[in-house]
Amino acid sequence: YYANLRQAYLNSPAYASRMSSRTVLFMSVPDAYKNEKKLRQVFGDSICRTWITSECSKLEKMVAQRDRLAEKLETAETKLIRRANKVRTQAIKTGEWNSDTCLDCESSNPAWSHKVKRPMHRLKFFGEKVDTIHWYRAELAKKIEEVSNLQAKHQNGEAKQLSAIFVEFNSQADAQVALQTLSSRFT
Repeated sequence: YYANLRQAYLNSPAYASRMSSRTVLFMSVPDAYKNEKKLRQVFGDSICRTWITSECSKLEKMVAQRDRLAEKLETAETKLIRRANKVRTQAIKTGEWNSDTCLDCESSNPAWSHKVKRPMHRLKFFGEKVDTIHWYRAELAKKIEEVSNLQAKHQNGEAKQLSAIFVEFNSQADAQVALQTLSSRFT
């Protein structure tokens, strides 16, 4: 019963249309087969797409650095917003708040903004003090550019390739035939 149920599920249109049902992972692929042209010679027209895995530890490290910078920027901006809201609340309580102040807020240079202390930090222990938000935005822009360049290298196949390849086939039957008949060629 279980085998029949599994077979019915695997042949159902909902499952058969999924990319995962038509994709095969080949491990320990020799260097000679690590290009799409050679794989198309082996598998013929049944291939839809191929993905050759690459070494991405440097990219992962840069993405983690980018994420840390983004979190620190978000923290600094949140501090600034809280401080500005506190000053605004005090202005409302003391009666300094009026409709003109709202117009000043929209122009991003409110009259009471001089009362809001922007987050600052030192670059080194005894280094110069910089505006945290401006500094993190600049650093984040640099890191985003570095990550984008490295991602482009990976997408263009310029990174160190590993020995695993994902191959998407046009149909589930093509994937099964390729797995059963050609997996011995790569091992």
